Amino acid sequence: VMTVVWVANRDKPLINDSSGTLAIWEDGNLVVLDGQEQIIWSSNVSNPVANSSARLLDSGDLVLRDDSNGGRIIWESFQHHSDSFLTGMRISTDANTGEKSLLTSWKSPSDPSIGSFSAGIGDLRL
Repeated sequence: VMTVVWVANRDKPLINDSSGTLAIWEDGNLVVLDGQEQIIWSSNVSNPVANSSARLLDSGDLVLRDDSNGGRIIWESFQHHSDSFLTGMRISTDANTGEKSLLTSWKSPSDPSIGSFSAGIGDLRL
């Protein structure tokens, strides 16, 4: 049994389009392209990278590395949760942006777009 644990393009699924492509774009970002080669999702790494590579780790984490900078991880799927929590994932708040990571349900078993339920860590008030 295969379980989907992460979806890049949750709100823009490739419906009836088997010609979608996962690629590394010219700026080093990981992208999903539709059949017309239009970007429908991007990892949105803010600083362009000349030489990047993607790797799916044994943990299930899909990472994008800056190969010109010692293989430093510049983006990882474990920081962008879906509805599954795997060993090695963390639920936290981004210190720079204040963005909270949440586990968010799918709309239905066949529709990965954002559903009605989410779980995360609330504000700590002492």
